[in-house]
Amino acid sequence: MNLLKKTTVPLSVADNEAVIVIGTGPVGIKFVQTLLENENTPVIKIFGNEPWEPYNRVKLSSFFAGQVEMDELAIGKNLEDKNLVLHNNCEVISIDPVSRTVTDELGNTHRYSKLIIATGSSPHIPNIKGVNLDNIFTFRNMSDIESLMSRRTRSRKTVVIGGGVLGIEAAKAMTRQNTEVTIIDHSLSLMSNQLDETASEMLRDYILSLGIKVYLGQIIKEFKGDTKVEKILLSDGREIEYDTVILSTGIKPNIDLARKAHLSVGKGIRVNDAMQTSNQDIYAIGECAEHRGKVYGVVKPGLEQAKVAAYSLHGKKENYTGSLSATQIKVIDKQVFSMGDTYEISSVGLRKEYVYRDDTKGIYRKIVIKTHGIVGAIAIGEWDELGRIQESILKKRFVPPWVLLKFKKTGNLWPEEDSKNINEWPAATVICNCTGVTRGQLSSEISNGITTLADIGTSTGASTVCGGCKPLVAQMLSGNVQVDPVKGSRNIFVMGFLTTLITLLAIFLPSIPFANTAEVVWQWDTIWRDSTYKQISGYSLLALSVVALLLSLRKRVKKFSFSSFPVWRIIHVAVGFATVFGLAIHSGYRLGEGINYYLALSFIAVLIAGAASSIVVAVEHKIDLSLSRKLKNKFVWLHILAFWPLPALLAVHIFKSYYF
Repeated sequence: MNLLKKTTVPLSVADNEAVIVIGTGPVGIKFVQTLLENENTPVIKIFGNEPWEPYNRVKLSSFFAGQVEMDELAIGKNLEDKNLVLHNNCEVISIDPVSRTVTDELGNTHRYSKLIIATGSSPHIPNIKGVNLDNIFTFRNMSDIESLMSRRTRSRKTVVIGGGVLGIEAAKAMTRQNTEVTIIDHSLSLMSNQLDETASEMLRDYILSLGIKVYLGQIIKEFKGDTKVEKILLSDGREIEYDTVILSTGIKPNIDLARKAHLSVGKGIRVNDAMQTSNQDIYAIGECAEHRGKVYGVVKPGLEQAKVAAYSLHGKKENYTGSLSATQIKVIDKQVFSMGDTYEISSVGLRKEYVYRDDTKGIYRKIVIKTHGIVGAIAIGEWDELGRIQESILKKRFVPPWVLLKFKKTGNLWPEEDSKNINEWPAATVICNCTGVTRGQLSSEISNGITTLADIGTSTGASTVCGGCKPLVAQMLSGNVQVDPVKGSRNIFVMGFLTTLITLLAIFLPSIPFANTAEVVWQWDTIWRDSTYKQISGYSLLALSVVALLLSLRKRVKKFSFSSFPVWRIIHVAVGFATVFGLAIHSGYRLGEGINYYLALSFIAVLIAGAASSIVVAVEHKIDLSLSRKLKNKFVWLHILAFWPLPALLAVHIFKSYYF
């Protein structure tokens, strides 16, 4: 990424047709990329006010911490179009909605057909005495990072004001030169907008273990020094010596241009669901926009807004209804995550929290359930399920009670192999939280021949913003292999199919008839009339059921380790197949009445659900992995649920047979 000189372009390029974009950050560039996807693209002019090539400020903290190289910050490298004009390091100083023009700092006037304001936000500077002293920095853009990198080599005692995400990341980065670092926040907890009290306390303890001091519940009264900061006066009267201060005290939307142009503004530039301002030809997106009374201070909503604005210019009816933001950072090697509703709300009775905690591993996980759907989550420590958790929160997925009990015991909602095998996650699962790219989209690109992170980033945008999803995308790329069929898949399929077919025929076709005359060579109905035969067939059917139950324990009880699970599975399916004939011999597929009727229905439900599950297992190598996993889980649960009434019904049936 290079430092740029001020540039401008002659105004001969179809100015009356131009779409002008003010802002070269991730949101402005995303709008341009989306607009260029359409074949009938107008002339686009982009204006940036920084002396740098367009860069991704989301990755600045990682760059400051030495985790990424400067080249990885660059964005918009693939923006090559004859209708695209980039005005680097050239600030727009005014907008005239009447003449539909903007004026840049060089005095040039540019006409627009549509105007997109993506000016982002600026650091909030608190009104504290001495805040203008030297060696007090903000942590927001590349110029800030450049100044801090120079200062880091000379600082011995640095204080970061603000215990939010950026404050913690700034503190982490400043420790690289063995600098003594302290975080001071007026709140009583770190990341108070994202974490609950327990998670915040665990994060604080971890940060303290890294040698970073933390002062909470403290207000800065004054920065003291002659020309540069030397001391800080706290609200409790203490004076502490520091030679460097980093302000991470929030942001304020850049709305001055809009206000001077007499657009409607509040906390941000007010927009409707199409991202239009009070002037229908002017749009606002990103951190400068206020939608339905809310300003988002993170990048993902801005990227979603950029798509909606671009679609609107293409004439597509696309509405923005708001975003559910997720916070995900890594403090050295500690994962911190928060998403959705994690706070108490008025309808307390409809909201429940489920917590898993393992202090020995430094793990804390909380999910929030509202009317049986998951609406929020907090995590400290690694959690393989985070990708699926995000998708579940976005969709407010239903979580069964038994899964919630499992979560409280194990900290997981899905089987371990499901969480780790990303290629088996539901296609709608969001892998890149910043860009909204799903597992299905990535799988499609990979199947089309993409093999590298760089290429998949270019084609989808995944992993190009904060980079937090890189491990997941890399795992998908490395896991792009052909799934082999399970052992005995053909036999399993045949037995499952025949079990389903015969059982369904037994339901809808007439039952096996009794012999209507004594003159037949073989009285086949003797097996149903003679009590001895009935007992033999009945206990044989019971024995088959017990064997099937024992075989199912192979996967769930570690002590059952004889032979391999695939062999046990084949035997289990075969026993189920034999049970079909056992049921025919015992009852002739007569459902009977009363308790016998419900017992027969339970047997049939067990057989059909089990057979359907075995069919899915047999063909899962030929269908979408996430679909096969979803179908298999549903049929397995139906198989188990249908089995539960059997023991009680069998006991009553046997007692009734002998008693009467």
